[in-house]
Amino acid sequence: MAVLLYSEILDRWLDRIGANVATDAPFTAAEQARFINEAYADIYEISGGGILSATHTTIWEAYDTNAFSTKASLSPRIAKIVRVYEANASGVTGGSDTAFRILEKVEQERVIYLQRMQNVSYTNTKCYSITRIDETDETRLPRLRLDVFPIIPSTFFPIDYVPQFTEIDASTNTQPSVSDIESRDIALLVAARTAPLIGNHHLVPGIVLDLSERTRAALDRKLSALLDASQDR
Repeated sequence: MAVLLYSEILDRWLDRIGANVATDAPFTAAEQARFINEAYADIYEISGGGILSATHTTIWEAYDTNAFSTKASLSPRIAKIVRVYEANASGVTGGSDTAFRILEKVEQERVIYLQRMQNVSYTNTKCYSITRIDETDETRLPRLRLDVFPIIPSTFFPIDYVPQFTEIDASTNTQPSVSDIESRDIALLVAARTAPLIGNHHLVPGIVLDLSERTRAALDRKLSALLDASQDR
């Protein structure tokens, strides 16, 4: 199987609710896009998002003596940094032979303490922290700050990261960043949510049963958390 395209998700959704018609369609193109991307966002969150890699020169710029910050152009693309590597070349990614160590993630206070108390020499970087820098310019998104201990000359820090959620559409970004099974869950989830809107409530149980086990379990946990009265205590 392959990951479904936007058009294939749309057809499967409308087929399941009996609304794949050329005339008198129950949803406009704009409504279709909103429903699909709302379902896609939930499936993307359940999947954990895909992991991408970035080289040091692509992602970081100097911030101060012991820290770097993400470049302004990259900040909107990063949802979460998963791993930081120590490398001896500027243009390598985490999967390469020259990215030879995965650094330990600690709190920023720990890194700053070690920087100030350092009284021994190291040949490798030991740990890092990631914090968010607020921007005074409201038109720019906050950047991420990388503090490391210790700073070793000619050392670079490629990363693996989860990208921000990006909506799909019919023409420019047509494929969701999920697995083949998860792309089918998008169609099923949006079908389950929209069938009642056209009076086909009776279709929902059968649609939900066709969701993958992982997706159904995650949605059940999410619903239970929302309804759990103990959260109000």
